[in-house]
Parts: sequence; C-alpha cells; structure tokens
Amino acid sequence: MKRRPIIVTALEIAGLALLALAGWMVRPEIGLLIAGVGLVLVTVGKTKGQNPPRQAQANDFGNTAEILSFIVNKRKP
Repeated sequence: MKRRPIIVTALEIAGLALLALAGWMVRPEIGLLIAGVGLVLVTVGKTKGQNPPRQAQANDFGNTAEILSFIVNKRKP
C-alpha cells in the first residue's frame, strides 16, 4: 500500500484555500462553498487508496451459488 506524500496534501489544501479566498472576495457564500467542497475532496482523496480490493476466492462464489439454490428451490439449509 502506497501512501500519498504529505506535501501533495499540503499543496492541495493551500490551493483550495486560495480558491476559497478568491471566492470569498466575490461573495462569502461562494468562498464557503469552495472551502466545503474542497475539504470533502481532500478527505476522500486521502482515504481512497487505503484498502486495496480483496481478490475473490472460490468459496465466495460457492456460498453465493448455495444461497441462490436455496432461494430457487425454497428449501431450508
């Protein structure tokens, strides 16, 4: 698992802060909107690659087939 460098996150936050400040100068609501959306995007970007997808195992498909056969045949396990 490869982590994002902290400098990348710091640069993203600094850029978003400048955008929010520019938006604030136009209208305060725009600045707050940019800051809120930017905070969500940075948080999602930091947590996105934390858990790599697990490879499917044969047992996963076997359990699914058993469950489907019980539903189709309407019998108890």
